[in-house]
Amino acid sequence: MGVQADRGRQVTDPDWVTRHREIWAAKPILPEWYGDQIFARLDANLVAGRTLQLGYGPGFYGAGRPDFVNVDLGAQSGVDVACDVHALPFANGAFANVVGIDVLHHFAVPGKALAEIARVLRPGGRCLLVEPWAGLAGWPVYRFLHHEDCRAVAQPWTQAFAPGKDAMDGNAWIPRTLLWRRAGELGVHAPGLSVLRVEAFGGLGYLATGGFQPRGAPAGLVRVLTAIEGALPQTVLRALALRAFFILERDARPAT
Repeated sequence: MGVQADRGRQVTDPDWVTRHREIWAAKPILPEWYGDQIFARLDANLVAGRTLQLGYGPGFYGAGRPDFVNVDLGAQSGVDVACDVHALPFANGAFANVVGIDVLHHFAVPGKALAEIARVLRPGGRCLLVEPWAGLAGWPVYRFLHHEDCRAVAQPWTQAFAPGKDAMDGNAWIPRTLLWRRAGELGVHAPGLSVLRVEAFGGLGYLATGGFQPRGAPAGLVRVLTAIEGALPQTVLRALALRAFFILERDARPAT
């Protein structure tokens, strides 16, 4: 689901898409967990109107929904428009929602991408993002056990990666830093856009699924761990969680 600034250099790997679809079909607990923990959160917070989905990837969310426009760098099945988030080919205010699952931490220039998201959102529209959460527990997991990077960068708004990055390169440090620790700077880079809510979730239950690896824990254990985590307060989850749900909102006042 990677998106980069250098249009045309690299796109979503078709083999990556195929592998993910195969594992999704072979591990019923994975779509169950995603459905309950991610898709349900997105659905519950959409506002009425057209939705732009960034980084469609394997197409697990939003497939076949007539009110969705699904985009990615690649033109794999299910993608309506192949484009780059840093230069979206849509009119100002064209969408009520912009959603993305694991996309922000791939953006080469997050400030520019978020400015484009703000531009295509109508007043009062929402940007809903599900991203890695590199908190107390999440940072060592993403830093040492995950295939993507997790490290501080000097200019995360304007240069999160070196020029010419591969579309699949990611940095799990970015979402929490930009939309939690430095959320007050968002309006400078994406005028009219602000963080409405941040919800941490998905610790051991998420790990127990095994993600998009062939193996995982028994489904019963995943459900028990997920239920326990669901009962924890946000103060605890912000330390233990590996995922976060970010709700951003476009200023309800029309642009002048």
